[in-house]
Parts: sequence; structure tokens; C-alpha cells
Amino acid sequence: MASKGIEKNASIQQEADSTLEQQRLLEINSSIRQQIDLTLEQQRLRKIQKNLNDDLNESSSTASISSSSTTRKRISPRLADRQTKKVKTYKTPDSIKLPNQFCNVGSNLLTLADSIVVTGSKSNYFYGLSKNNIIDIDDDSIGSQLKLLNTSKKAKVLNQKFRSNFTNDSFDFSHITNINKIKNIKSLRKHLKEVEVFFPQNKKDRILKKLLYSILDFHSNEPKKMMNDYWKRCSEQSLIVKFWGYLFEVFFGYDDSETFLQWGDTLSLEHKNMDGMTIRLDLRIIISRMNDEGSLEVGTGEFASALTINNTKLYKDKLKSVLVSKAHLNNIIKNMKNATPAAIKNIKIPLVQIMGATCYVYSLSLVDKKLYCMQEVCSFVYPRSYLGIENGSLHDMLNCMAKIKSMLEDVRDMQMKYSQDTSSDMEKLYGKKKPPKPFNYDEYISEVINVLATDIQDDNDYNEPETDYFYDKKTDDSTEEADDNE
Repeated sequence: MASKGIEKNASIQQEADSTLEQQRLLEINSSIRQQIDLTLEQQRLRKIQKNLNDDLNESSSTASISSSSTTRKRISPRLADRQTKKVKTYKTPDSIKLPNQFCNVGSNLLTLADSIVVTGSKSNYFYGLSKNNIIDIDDDSIGSQLKLLNTSKKAKVLNQKFRSNFTNDSFDFSHITNINKIKNIKSLRKHLKEVEVFFPQNKKDRILKKLLYSILDFHSNEPKKMMNDYWKRCSEQSLIVKFWGYLFEVFFGYDDSETFLQWGDTLSLEHKNMDGMTIRLDLRIIISRMNDEGSLEVGTGEFASALTINNTKLYKDKLKSVLVSKAHLNNIIKNMKNATPAAIKNIKIPLVQIMGATCYVYSLSLVDKKLYCMQEVCSFVYPRSYLGIENGSLHDMLNCMAKIKSMLEDVRDMQMKYSQDTSSDMEKLYGKKKPPKPFNYDEYISEVINVLATDIQDDNDYNEPETDYFYDKKTDDSTEEADDNE
């Protein structure tokens, strides 16, 4: 019995010792964990402190940079990288300021150009305009100059300093026919007959008769050509040949050969002043100078098929037209030797952009020293339906074309007024009057700067689709086989 008691006590003692050992190990493990947690916490705090020190150095960067080289502190890598990309400040001679802006518009545009990251045609458009000191006062979409400058297109200063007013040369053709009463094919043919028998008395009536007849004839005898599907089948060149080219040639055709329309991807007469850019345009509007002294380019046009209507095509073509128009405007001003600052601000260069059935007309003008303005003038949709005609699409088309012609006539009139020396040669010989100083155009114009991005890979959006609705695969395959046999 005694031996059993001893064994039992020994067993109890062993269990107690084992329990104590486990508790001791747990205490040791707990202590180790606490030490590890403390170490990690210290490392985390040191990292936070380092970041705070870096931020403190960045916030005091101005004071650090202005201090002498002997007392300059070491700056953080982030601040050093930021300093290498410091935005450059500019000074331009214009005197116009936008709301909420400290500098003048020209300086803000050049600073803005440095901050724009070019990722596509739209950003490249606004970068190109800003770099060339041109402001688009009607595009307030995301990423536009107005958005980036925090300015509304309805701002008072834009209307007072930038926006030009265009007279409405309303085309009334009620004396030919009342097209507002066209409701169906029967009434349309009745009005077509009225246009056909009308006898024009002047140039304006001849233009109206030709254009009215061509459009009503489409609706009456070739209605399929007015359908959306047909327009989608047309390439850019097909739309020009079938619809748009005729409109422009008729409208400017009775201009006594003073206006010449050059079609088809051609270089501007001013391409040598484009800073190395080779820009071909679908339409160039050229007028003759007085006394057969050569020609002046006064307008541009870019076209797009219905299947290539996208932002890429829109802004890429628009930038091309703006850059060439700036070169045209500069050349016109250079040829006005006796111009005044007020006179050159009245010159407006028309830019035509047509995408599918929609036409937009813009103008480019000089609003201050070395500061240019891009403005939307008017727009219209080609009259392809009875409802469109009833709602005034024909009137919109003719009035918009009239605004283009008015801008061209203003350029021609000012060129005649300010390009000739009207001083007295005899008074110069007698020394009675000193010759007037020529106008210093260099104070007002700035040269075109090359901004066309060659690294933007968006040609898939820009080019026309290869799909041809009239493509006959069987015929094409048989032709290829015949060629191979030969």
C-alpha cells in the first residue's frame, strides 16, 4: 500500500512539474511575441517618421532652393524629380485676362501646353492650339482649354474680347417656291416643277435655282440617295463628288473667277511656312489678288465619310485646318502693308469641316498681339428628308454658305484697301511729307509651330473601313484567276 502511495505522489508531482514547464514556455513565447510586435511597431513608426520628414522637406522646398549652396539641405528624391519637371512661366504681349486667372491669356495657353499630356487626337488638338497661342472659345468638353482654364464659354470676357459677330445674309426663295409646304412626294414634284420653270434675274437667283432644283430632284427622282444607308456606303470622295462638291461649286461658281476651289488632298501655298509639317487638305479656297498679283488662300475644308465619324477624325482634321489657317492669316496680314491694328482684327478665315451629312463652319481671327481665336460660326445638316426641309434645313444650309462667302469678301475688300500705297509720289519728291511707316506685323503675328504628333497610333479609327457595300466577291475572284492564268 505504501509503495502505491509513493507512486501516486510521484505521478502527481510529474504532472505538476509538466504543467509548470508548459506555463513557463507559454510565458517565454508571449514575451518573444511582445518583443517581435514591439520591433515591428518601431519599424513602422520609423517609416512613418521618414515619410513625414520627406513631406516636410517638400513643403519647405521654396526656402531650401533659395538658400545658399553652403546651407542647402539634401532634398528627397521625389522633390528632386518634381523640380526637374518644374512648369516654365511665359510672358506674351497680349493684354487679355480670363476670369480667375492671374496671367494674360497667351501666357496661360503656353503654360497649359506644357501641362497637357498627349494621349490621342483630342489632347493633341488642344496641345497644338495652346502651343500656337490659339484658343477655342466654343469647345468646353472635358479636356478642352476652357475646362482646363476653369472658364465658361459664356464668360463675359469671351463675348467682349474674342467673339465676332456675323451678319445673317438671309436667303429668301419664296419668290421661287414655298418649300415649307412640302409634305409628300406629290407636293414635292409640284414644287420641283415651279423651280424648273423659274427664270432667274440675277446671280443670286441662279444660285438658288440650281441648288433648290438639285436637292428637290434628289428627293423626287433619286430618293435612295437621301437614305442613311446610301450615305454610309459612300466614301469620303464619293460624298464630295455626289453632294458636297456641287453645293460649293454652285455657290462660289458665279464669282467672276475670283474664287477658286481646289479639291483633293493638295498642299497649301503656305506649306513652306508650316515649320516642316506637310499638311494636305481636301478643300482649299483661293481668291485672286488685286491687279493679278498672285493668289491668296483664305479658307480650308476637311471631309469625312459617315463611317469615320469619331473623335479621332474630328480633332485630327480640325487641327490640320487650324494650323494651315493660321499660316493663311499670317500671310494675309503680311500683305496688308498699310494695315492698322484694328483692321487686322477684323480678318476672319473660314474653316469648313464636314463629317457625313453634317457641316460645321468655324473662323480663325487675331484678337490681340500674337493671340488667335477659334470660333464656331454656324452649322447645318444636308437636307435629306421632307421633315428636315420643313424645319428649315435648306435655309440653314444657304445662310451658312453665305457666311463663308461674307468672310471671303471681307478679306478681299481689306486686301484691296490696305495693300496699296496711296501716298503722293510728288510730295515725297518735294519733301513735303515723309513716307508713312509700314505696318509692323511682327508685333502681332506668331509663326506656326509644328505640333503634329507622329507617335499617336490611332490610324484604325482614322482611316475609312475597307468594307465595300458594292463589292462582288465572285466577280473579283474570277478576275484574279484570269490574271493568274495570263
